[in-house]
Amino acid sequence: MPSLFVIGHLKTTSGEARQTVIDALTTVSKYSLTKEPGVYKFCIALPRKDDDGTSVFAIEEYADHSAMDKHMASPAVAELLKIFSSDPKLFSAEPAIYGLPTKLSAGASFTRSSLLPSTTPDPLIIFANFGYKPSTTSKALPGWTSLVEYAKEKEEGTLTYTVLEDKEKGWIRTVEAYTGEEFLEDVHVKSTAVAENQKQNAEWRTGKKEIWRLKAVAGYLHKEEEKA
Repeated sequence: MPSLFVIGHLKTTSGEARQTVIDALTTVSKYSLTKEPGVYKFCIALPRKDDDGTSVFAIEEYADHSAMDKHMASPAVAELLKIFSSDPKLFSAEPAIYGLPTKLSAGASFTRSSLLPSTTPDPLIIFANFGYKPSTTSKALPGWTSLVEYAKEKEEGTLTYTVLEDKEKGWIRTVEAYTGEEFLEDVHVKSTAVAENQKQNAEWRTGKKEIWRLKAVAGYLHKEEEKA
């Protein structure tokens, strides 16, 4: 059964409000790390180009529906929601939540065991969305799958790569991490696999895309005892 992803983009009102949100999410990530084996990822990240100083991203991966439901019903999440609802001045807009209520199941996906704070303290994290014409995301998946397989086999500097099909809204969403900017730009982006995927997908893409380059500030993208 494929794992499930939830990615949240939270927009706070100030730097102080953002720190409150980061602290609250960090508490949840520590709970998930030690008490929830079905929560494979719970990473809190900020934009590397942090112009307004108010955005926070949360990247979460769950083993299955049961793991997600248990997490959402946990005391850590209850406390998080209490903090978020107690101060109406924390957020400047409704959060963008990818994966709720429409589920985002992982298609092609891998995570290397080296994606730990002790071995890779500052991975370059990418969250990207690519727009597709109606009823074409499924056609695009084989090209994306080939890209992920290539990265897993040939690119040690690609630390994680997951492709998520949002069929209902017409987007392919990806969660990626690399050893750094140099590897991304000089190796991955210039690879034959990326060029081939772009070529295969060209006729179905709308041209709309959103790409965030992120820096982890808390949480985790991999557990040592995680799935094989």
